[in-house]
Amino acid sequence: MVPQVIQQWLTLIRESSSQPWAVPAFVGCYALGTTLLMPAVSFHVLAGLTWGLGRGILVSQLGLIVGGNLQFLLGRKLGQKRVSDWLKRRGWTRVEQLVHAEGVWGMIAVRQLPLPFVGVNLMAGASPLRWWHFAVGSSVGALPPMVVYTWFAAEIYNGVAGAKEGAFLRALAAGATMVVLAVVPRVLLRLRARGQTSPR
Repeated sequence: MVPQVIQQWLTLIRESSSQPWAVPAFVGCYALGTTLLMPAVSFHVLAGLTWGLGRGILVSQLGLIVGGNLQFLLGRKLGQKRVSDWLKRRGWTRVEQLVHAEGVWGMIAVRQLPLPFVGVNLMAGASPLRWWHFAVGSSVGALPPMVVYTWFAAEIYNGVAGAKEGAFLRALAAGATMVVLAVVPRVLLRLRARGQTSPR
């Protein structure tokens, strides 16, 4: 049995979704939270719990667009040298080169990697990357993991609220997909790095 306090908490979250301040508050928290290095996926989960799958994805995309573009502009303001030095200390040189070289496709690829949301946006803003390349690549690239995390949270809510076995099974499937999305890019990056450093 699901504890009553969890059911009440989830119900309160869903009831707040109809308030006129709910979406602006979410978008503001998304922009501020990710700037302070909170994972973007935590906001996708919150959106799924609050609005369900369909509206949750739309609200998450809105938060990503607003927050991402503000951080992109911050990267432009800080300048390439400051941000590049910051990225080099964190070993992001290859990621930076990928985005610079591939434009839209580079942004789509980078959004699949488990990298800090704000770090990617600052890097793109400080680079010569065109704004529309960033905007399109960021929105498209973030969509697959966003859908999975929002789906996962929505199914958790459905399972807790309705105690339905089917909802829990779908949540389990979403969780497994989520783990794959988190782990596989890291493995591929490590394999690629080993291949480039191995003697020929």
